[in-house]
Amino acid sequence: MERVASCRLPPGYRRIASTIGSIRDEKDCLMTVTVRPLHSGVRWNEINFPPFSEAASRDTYFPTDTHEEALSRLLYLTESHERCGVLTGDSGSGKTTVFFRLETLLRRSGMKVQRIDLAGASESTLLHRLAIAVGLNPSDGLSAESMINDLELVFTAAGRVQHPWVLLLDHADRLRPGALAAVEQVLHLAANAGAVLLFATRPEGRSSLLKILGGHSGLRIELTPLESAEMGAYLDDSLERGMVSTIQFSRDAVQLMARISQGNMRQINRLSRAACLAAAADHRSEIDSELLLTVSRELT
Repeated sequence: MERVASCRLPPGYRRIASTIGSIRDEKDCLMTVTVRPLHSGVRWNEINFPPFSEAASRDTYFPTDTHEEALSRLLYLTESHERCGVLTGDSGSGKTTVFFRLETLLRRSGMKVQRIDLAGASESTLLHRLAIAVGLNPSDGLSAESMINDLELVFTAAGRVQHPWVLLLDHADRLRPGALAAVEQVLHLAANAGAVLLFATRPEGRSSLLKILGGHSGLRIELTPLESAEMGAYLDDSLERGMVSTIQFSRDAVQLMARISQGNMRQINRLSRAACLAAAADHRSEIDSELLLTVSRELT
């Protein structure tokens, strides 16, 4: 049985929604969608996230060719106990999404795995985040040398029982410059103690970081943009996962989305999210190329 529910519009899209269509109360903007059971025997009582939201793109996985290939190669790397791998791709290409999916699969298989966001980390912050990820509780004043020693003990103990740690180090290109020395220390530590380190970075990221990783990495994988042929399937899948059955993209809108976004997943989600809100505000069941173009100009 289907039911109607409402979800609050993200603050960043209230301006677009109120510009393209009238909304009764801009402060409490609501988008009405139809909610239905996603699987037999499963009933959803509320919407956890609207379609194309940041939470949806992080917590759901659409198997594009490039993402599936990257995931398969990363899984092979961890199963063969390679010590280091690098996942590269432009901003918004889906590196974090792949890491979340990889973390889920590895955890289901019983492996010790943690994803760690390195954005803005200094040397001490990097080591502190690593220590917490593997179950340590470092004090604020603990020296870098002490944290390195503690990490070595944890990595070595896990390796001895054939249950090595796998650490997914996201946004490595956003580390602070002073943290690169600590990165090299941890790489040597992992190689000696049996841990697996996987880094995600933009290909145009800091050249000194890529040089360090290149000296240790057994595998480098690059994510490519979403293929035009996969665009329609991705949009339909995202709407279905968001349990929205009252809005769809026309064929010309799908083609325009491929041209405007250039296959960048973050840009696709951003445009699609705003287009859905605009369509809901106008009580439209279809997003056509005209509406999508208007939304694109609003976001520029």
